[in-house]
Amino acid sequence: MKTKTLRFLVTIGLSLFSTVYTAKAVEVTDTPNDNLLFSVNSSQLTPEENEILEEGRISRQRRVAGGLIGTTIGFGLGHVATGEYLERGWVFTLGELGTAFTGLLGFGIALGDGLSNLCESSNCHRSDHGALGPTLMLAGGIGFAAFKGWEIYDVWSRPLEHNRKYDEIQKKIGREPEEESSWHLIPIATQTGGGLGFRMKF
Repeated sequence: MKTKTLRFLVTIGLSLFSTVYTAKAVEVTDTPNDNLLFSVNSSQLTPEENEILEEGRISRQRRVAGGLIGTTIGFGLGHVATGEYLERGWVFTLGELGTAFTGLLGFGIALGDGLSNLCESSNCHRSDHGALGPTLMLAGGIGFAAFKGWEIYDVWSRPLEHNRKYDEIQKKIGREPEEESSWHLIPIATQTGGGLGFRMKF
């Protein structure tokens, strides 16, 4: 009786050991070598490509938010939303602030000249800067409009270019490009009429 019990316990112990060992073997064997492959391939990338890979894709939500903020408010804030302020956004912050200040300065000079010319008293301090005020106003206005147009184009196009490069790098290291979630309006036909529905893609 004791011998049968001992054999039974030994059999159970061997079975458990065999199960654990097999599970570990399967886990080691079935684990993909993505990390190893990534480390090997990433070492062959340029520093710029590694930086793009670390940043990842810019989601549609961030692209739309950044585009709307950059188009309506500007001053580089849209690039803050897309995570690209240090790459390009600061240019628009400095450019738009500088040109806006130039235009306002010209307006102030022109206004001061105009008010001084209205004074008919001999005690008035007359100020006459000639065409300086209008010139600064014109230069500031044109510069601001140029920076604003450039910013609107850049804040919408730069994230798309970033994602394109990211997908190319993913293929370069042997990975499939990531698919982002999206939603679409689709028409729905029923017996009583029709309507619109949402279709989500994950």
